Amino acid sequence: MRDAAETLPATDESARQETTPGAACMQPGTPSNSTADKIYSIQYLRIAAALMVVFQHGVHEVNQIAATGHFGTTNLTVDGVFGVKVFFVISGFIMHALAKPRLKTPGYWWKFLVERFLRVAPMYWLATTLFLCAAVLFSSQVNHATINPLHVLASYGFVPYPRPGDQEMSPVLALGWSLNYEMFFYVLFGACIFLNTRSITLACTAAFVLIAALHGFTPQVTALNYLSKPIILLFLAGALISYLHQVISQRLNLPSWAFVAIIAMLVGIKQAFVPLDGPIQEEFPLAIAMVAAAAFIRINDSRTLVSRVLTTGGDASFSLYLFHIFAINAVILIVKKLHFIDRIGAYPVLSLCIMASLAAGYLVFRYIETPILSWTVRVRKSLFGFVSKPQP
Repeated sequence: MRDAAETLPATDESARQETTPGAACMQPGTPSNSTADKIYSIQYLRIAAALMVVFQHGVHEVNQIAATGHFGTTNLTVDGVFGVKVFFVISGFIMHALAKPRLKTPGYWWKFLVERFLRVAPMYWLATTLFLCAAVLFSSQVNHATINPLHVLASYGFVPYPRPGDQEMSPVLALGWSLNYEMFFYVLFGACIFLNTRSITLACTAAFVLIAALHGFTPQVTALNYLSKPIILLFLAGALISYLHQVISQRLNLPSWAFVAIIAMLVGIKQAFVPLDGPIQEEFPLAIAMVAAAAFIRINDSRTLVSRVLTTGGDASFSLYLFHIFAINAVILIVKKLHFIDRIGAYPVLSLCIMASLAAGYLVFRYIETPILSWTVRVRKSLFGFVSKPQP
């Protein structure tokens, strides 16, 4: 809705099965000790990445109100785009981990593409349609509410297309920029499976490096120029982490609080030493380090309440990512309509935005995303002839 939505996407990343094997159910033919088993640390990282996005949008909206003189700004800076970069690394990790044991399955490349499409498209289309309805009904309250048929079609098709007005390569729902990259990654990964099933890691490395190298030679304001940006190398980094995860058996056993402390430390380093307006490549090492840490750390207290809450948060991270902006704007609208702005300060409003986002994310996951996932199982059964659980 507002400008904050222009800056960020997810993932994965992405939800329960979209960017992590964490909540993934085993696929036919997948070894029980494979990476597709639940990795709680990846689940924790997914909710952490989603919260970075939520916090940035919440801070942006509250500071927008503060600019009108009602109360002071929050003085907070949160880089939600960094959370999206973490999702991209997670996505590369999970896709490589899921595909590796199934590469010899006949026709797996197109099954992979169909599964990925069914996993992402329904929820994204729902969020995009909701935004279009808001743009029609509340055009004065929604930024970039101009509707262009070609732009709308490109948005539903995951094709980067210049937005009417400012020519930014942004879909109707600005959060969807990350899903355009996700779909491009899936198509490229599927092509690598089709062309070279013996060495998927090598094929991915060659494909992603080549496309990134071509970025400087592509015309500006085109889909190819947009999709060949260096940020796509984060997917490759995730795939390489998955490869190492499969060949290196050693794991570090830690309790949940210790892993959360490690992630908090890395986020703190990012906030303190990597500027928001710096080159995006400066954030790559930290995003990669987070996922690498999650991959090689085994949580040894997964039955605790804290672990269950964090795991559920990871499951709901895709819904949280797509729908939190609606919850935030609803809170802002209600606060304005009830004339609460001058009675409460910036931080209480921000807290309400965060809590509303978390509640909306969980409710959408529980009552919309989960039934959709069940529907995709039936679709895949009709297409592939077997029943498989929802994909990560």
